Amino acid sequence: MQVQRTQPSKRRRLLCAAAYGAVLIMLLASAGFLLFANLESAWVEMYDELRHAVNAYEMVVNDDYLVNTYFGKADYFNLKPPLSMWAIALSFKLFGFTLEAVRLPSALASLLMLAIGALWLKRDHGSAASLTFTACLAAVNVLIAGHYSRNGDPDALYQLFFTASMLCMLNSDHDFRWFYGSALCFALAFMTKSWHALCIPAICLLYLLCARRLRELTWKRAVLLLACGFVPVLPWAIARYMRDGMAFLGGTVSVDITARMLSADTEGPLAYFRHLLCDPRFMTGAALCAAAYACFKFVGEKRKLPSQTRSHVTGCLLWLLVPPILFSFSGFKKFWYIFSSYTALAVLLGLMVQVLWSACFQGRARLWRGALTGLIAALCVTGIAADCVTIATAENPHHYQVAMMETLTREDYVGTHMYIQY
Repeated sequence: MQVQRTQPSKRRRLLCAAAYGAVLIMLLASAGFLLFANLESAWVEMYDELRHAVNAYEMVVNDDYLVNTYFGKADYFNLKPPLSMWAIALSFKLFGFTLEAVRLPSALASLLMLAIGALWLKRDHGSAASLTFTACLAAVNVLIAGHYSRNGDPDALYQLFFTASMLCMLNSDHDFRWFYGSALCFALAFMTKSWHALCIPAICLLYLLCARRLRELTWKRAVLLLACGFVPVLPWAIARYMRDGMAFLGGTVSVDITARMLSADTEGPLAYFRHLLCDPRFMTGAALCAAAYACFKFVGEKRKLPSQTRSHVTGCLLWLLVPPILFSFSGFKKFWYIFSSYTALAVLLGLMVQVLWSACFQGRARLWRGALTGLIAALCVTGIAADCVTIATAENPHHYQVAMMETLTREDYVGTHMYIQY
């Protein structure tokens, strides 16, 4: 009799695991279509993507992967460290000098970010959180926005390391040593996006303060964190200094920090929050988070979040709010500086949905839970479907660039290198 009682439970677990795997694969496949399909449909814009592509191209041609150049001269306009350029250069070596090769590293980085976030949420919280996160981030439209996953900019790679750092931070509840992983991810984020990565230690410090764990940060641990965060950057920084002194390294401070902090602010200090408030998909996700929490708090029998969930919700809120607050102090504002807020929102919604399905609901409360979950699923599916149609039907509007790319596919021009100049 004991064997008969345990057998259905095992069968149910297997069925749930199979269903979770199937749905996750479907969601990642849909995200893969959004990220990789029709990559040449957007035209090459005249700054970050163009500069990174040319820098990476000249690294390969000149066989010099230390000093990024533009038209053969050291580039002091693009003052980002070279990790994203190295990724594009590797893509060039593997797939040739094409526009798709410029954008493949960004698309791959975003897909990895989705997979890492989904698997982390599955392990620490459950299937509902994992699937909700993946569906929400794929549907929220930010992945196919300009300057992100479908462009040869450093932002997708930066967000991969930013997300990995935040997940390490959240894992530190069990073991402080996870903060060393967060520091290593900070080093990789710095090597991608320079001083923008300072958001990471700011969030980690606030997380310790909010959790009243600052006493855990001993002098020994602080030194180890600094070593993990900066020692991986030192070999490149020293090698670059040996090539051109402080011309590049000094420029990263004088331009990326000083000049941008002091530049005229034409949008005002609340520009990032206006951007988020005016984004209907972001606000829909925020409203669904609030609705899920309200349903749990006022309808379910258990009305208190588990301690781990409370801690992770605090971390997600810091992850969401700190970047737009910090970058608001700069007069130089770009919407892609707060892409991390969208990832944090997707994780937060996943946590709230998991809480709904982990709590004890009876009678009509089950109907409320089912209706809210169905609404979230329907909105995510609708958003993903609309984005897939957008990607499938997109065409490069820049006919001059299209004509040049078509020209270079002819056999007569094999091996020819062409620059685009306005």
